[in-house]
Amino acid sequence: DLGERVIYRRSARLLEQLPAGDSQGSQEALSSYDPRAEMCVCAEVLGAGHDDVLTFVARLPLRLAAEKQAEQREKWAATRKQIMGMKALGNEEMRDRDIGAELATKAYEEALRLSRDARLEDAQLDASLLLNAAEAHARAGQWEKS
Repeated sequence: DLGERVIYRRSARLLEQLPAGDSQGSQEALSSYDPRAEMCVCAEVLGAGHDDVLTFVARLPLRLAAEKQAEQREKWAATRKQIMGMKALGNEEMRDRDIGAELATKAYEEALRLSRDARLEDAQLDASLLLNAAEAHARAGQWEKS
């Protein structure tokens, strides 16, 4: 998760702002990275004490960042496919008038849990699942949950 504030600055400006006596590695990362092939990431983290702020700077190859982004996209696509499968299962269960609503409720709630855990942040998909779950709860007579 990104912190509350994310600020983008040029490396020269960050070098000026590094506290005196800061890590030699941080200064080296800022002064020697190649913006055509690497990104330089700077972060401030609270230390053990409430007043301690630690500054970290690291170089990351753009190739590696692109690979990690592709991996994350693949994970999200697989999760989205699984969620859509759960939604379809819930929709199918809703056709059974006897016990379908209860089974559908479980399918929709599991799909919502998967979406939340994966942090998909797909408002349209989540809204659709919430509406389906509310209808399933209502059909199952679980009015307080709908």
